[in-house]
Amino acid sequence: MKNDIKIIAMDLDGTLTDSNKNISKYTRNIIKRAAERGTNIVLATGRPLFGCENVISMLGLQDMGGYVLSYNGVQIYDILKRKILVETALSQELVDEVYSFTKKYKELNICTYQCGKIYAEKEYDKYIELEGVGCASSVHYVKCLKDIITEAVPKYVITAEPKIMKKYKTAFDREFSERVDLVQTEEFYLEVLPKGINKGTALEYLANYLGVKKDQVAAFGDAENDLEMLRYAGMSFAMENASEEIKKEAMYIAESNDNDGVGKAIKKYILDECL
Repeated sequence: MKNDIKIIAMDLDGTLTDSNKNISKYTRNIIKRAAERGTNIVLATGRPLFGCENVISMLGLQDMGGYVLSYNGVQIYDILKRKILVETALSQELVDEVYSFTKKYKELNICTYQCGKIYAEKEYDKYIELEGVGCASSVHYVKCLKDIITEAVPKYVITAEPKIMKKYKTAFDREFSERVDLVQTEEFYLEVLPKGINKGTALEYLANYLGVKKDQVAAFGDAENDLEMLRYAGMSFAMENASEEIKKEAMYIAESNDNDGVGKAIKKYILDECL
C-alpha cells in the first residue's frame, strides 16, 4: 500500500456517511479492500458506541474487525473482540457542576448517555433529536437528568439556538475551560469532555497499542472535533464540505461526504489505484 498506511481513521457524520447517514456501496467496497490488505479500520466519532452499530454493520466490521473511538475518543473499543480497551469519564464533581451551571440558563438544554440510551431534559429538543437520528436511537426525556445517572458520564452535550450558542460557549469557557475540553461540533452543539481527551489522543493511544508509527496513520475529518486527529495523523484529509479552518490543517482535500470523498481518497492515495 502507498505510504504503508496501517490505520485509516474516519469521522462519521459529515465525513464517512453522506447527508442521509448512509455509506455508498463504492466506498464500502474500497474500505473492505483496504482492510483485506491489513489496514486497521477505525471509526472516530462523537457518537456513543451504540450509535455506531449501523455503520459497523454497513462496513462488515463485526466480521473483519476494527476499532471505534467513541464520544470523541473517550472510549476505545475493539470491535472483533467486543472489548473496551480504554474508557474515561467526567469526574462526579464536574458532572454536578456542569449540570448546575447549565440549569441557570433557560435557553439551554442538556443531554448525556446512560445504559445505551440518550437522555435529555425538557419535553422536546429538535437538536437533541438530530443526535438521536445520527445514533439511530430514540431520545428519552426526563424531568431531572441527574436522577437517572447511574453510570459514569462520558460527556455532556449542551444545545442552544445557533444565534445564541456563541454567547454561552464564552460563558462555559470562562467557567470550565481549565477543567474540561469544550468542543463545538455544530453551531447548536457544545460538547463537554474530560480534559485532554480527544480523537487525536485516542488515535495516538491506539496506534501505540497496535505498534503502528505515526506516519502509517491516515485520518479523515470535517469538523472541529477532528482537528487533533488530523494533526496527529501522518496522512490527513479534510472533506470538501469541511470548514476552511479544518482544510488548512489537512495535507489533502477529499471530495465531499456526498460524493464518496473517503472512498475515492483511499483508492487514490492509499491503495494507489487510478479512480
